[in-house]
Amino acid sequence: MRKSIVGQDDGVRTVATALAAHLLRIEHNRIHPDDPIHKDNLLIIGPTGSGKTESIRTVIRECNLPIPVAVIATNTLTSSGYKGRNVETILVDLLQDAFRIINTDVEKYVGDISDDDEDEIRQRAGEVAVKLAGKGIIILDEADKIRIHPLDRREDSFFQRSIQQTLLKIIEGGTGFGEHPLTPRIDTTDILFIFSGAFIGLDEITKQRLHPKTEPETTLGFRPAPANPDPEPETATPETQENLTARDLIPTTEDLIEFGYIPELVGRITLRCRYNPITAETLYNILRESDISPAKEFQKMFRRTRNNLEYTNNALMEIARQAEKLQTGVRGLRNIIGDIAYPIYYELSGKTNQRVLITQRTVNGEAPATIRTFSCESEPPAGSPQPERRFTGRRDSLTRHGKKAT
Repeated sequence: MRKSIVGQDDGVRTVATALAAHLLRIEHNRIHPDDPIHKDNLLIIGPTGSGKTESIRTVIRECNLPIPVAVIATNTLTSSGYKGRNVETILVDLLQDAFRIINTDVEKYVGDISDDDEDEIRQRAGEVAVKLAGKGIIILDEADKIRIHPLDRREDSFFQRSIQQTLLKIIEGGTGFGEHPLTPRIDTTDILFIFSGAFIGLDEITKQRLHPKTEPETTLGFRPAPANPDPEPETATPETQENLTARDLIPTTEDLIEFGYIPELVGRITLRCRYNPITAETLYNILRESDISPAKEFQKMFRRTRNNLEYTNNALMEIARQAEKLQTGVRGLRNIIGDIAYPIYYELSGKTNQRVLITQRTVNGEAPATIRTFSCESEPPAGSPQPERRFTGRRDSLTRHGKKAT
């Protein structure tokens, strides 16, 4: 995970542990069905673009695990009987991903299909898909949107409460959910549920618990001073709140209940972690080090057309600074680089052997990117100024005139 997710060590450690425990539990429960290990669902808190969902996808992709994963936009769910997406339809997405895994190697999962008719093959594939979905992972993205706001009247929070209660039934485990021909057969007991979202406002609840604010007592008339006054409790100050780490801000059960989750649902979310807000320095490291760096992906796209795309070091720093202002995490990096690279990609249509260099002035819109045809570069004359270091996306990514930088 650290090859792709940069700057989230505590969160990566918790997510990796939860996924490893999920795989071990599935294997144990298959061998010892009479002595099962119960699952520990996960809560990931973090701003948008911090790598919450990508953490899970990275593990499944890099380890080539036959585990179906469904990412559900929780804010699109509605209560049963109302127009919209029913909560129980989340199992359909998991089932579809299970069929995707089967289609990668039909004979491995279904068996020899040369002499079988189509209906029998479809039936066997459905049985395998149901089993795969029963050990899958459901990521409930934007999970903070189903909170029961404390200021709402009970009738106004009906939908949120109903969604949480329906999720609780599915998470507890069992069969018979959904109207799809196959979803009622999926046993949800071993499905790992991951709640993910920004959870705006939860920090304030946790900070208030750690450093409660004391309100001045107001009275009318005279009040005698107590004989033995109690020591004043620790109050919140800007300094104490700024010194809180991401680990300190992991919410307790009481925090989540106060935020707006029903106690029964909170009790099923035993693992909790927090992803840090992404700073400009972290964004710069993502561009340089991550396997899913947007800068590297655009370089791959240019190389497919036999052209080279390079960035100066200052250009990457400027991209990171601008992306931090957008407050959309890694998505901001892709937006900024795409605004620069796509017009160049169009301009180079039909051309090859072109080297494109993006500088800091290019990122700031002060100068176009430098485009030159491949040629043997010679060393600069003695005493001439050294060119800015370049990022090529390869192992020795900082180069001067094509040679490794010292």
